[in-house]
Amino acid sequence: MRIYSIRKIGLVLAVLFEFLVVDISPVFSEDLFKSLAGLKRLVGLYNDNTASKNKTKYRKKNNLDMIINKASRETGVDKSMIKSIIKSESNFQQFAISTKGARGYMQLLPKTARSLGVRNIYDPVENISGGTRYYKMMLDRFRGNRILALYAYNAGPTSVEKGRIPLESRRYAKKVMRHYWNLRRTEM
Repeated sequence: MRIYSIRKIGLVLAVLFEFLVVDISPVFSEDLFKSLAGLKRLVGLYNDNTASKNKTKYRKKNNLDMIINKASRETGVDKSMIKSIIKSESNFQQFAISTKGARGYMQLLPKTARSLGVRNIYDPVENISGGTRYYKMMLDRFRGNRILALYAYNAGPTSVEKGRIPLESRRYAKKVMRHYWNLRRTEM
């Protein structure tokens, strides 16, 4: 329980008393409410966490950008493509789980994650690094064709090689490429 000084409590009571007794015109009511909000902050009755939430959100985004940039440098995959895959796969939700069991930012299946050496599938560094390496493997396998690599990332390379590309994978690749071109346009 918080203990307030008598001076602060007295100030609050004085303002409230003045507010209740004095007839206030609508023109001045906005100023009074701003003053009351300031007073609540002073006393500690009003908790303004929006600034700290925004800082946390900024830090998280900044950390993700650093992880994505590192994965891009290590594999040679365009960072806009990595962001587009993450946007399409998990919408930047670290703990996302698909109906098929894919997990994390880049929606790695546990079996695929293990084959890539990913120990903690929810760790942002491991997930993004592993997902980027997997996309790079698909890109190399399909001779730099981004669309086929995206089909393979989504449906698996064997189904793409056999020519059996599901409609879901076609939609997925289209969505990723739309995000990709939007990101490229904004970066220029």
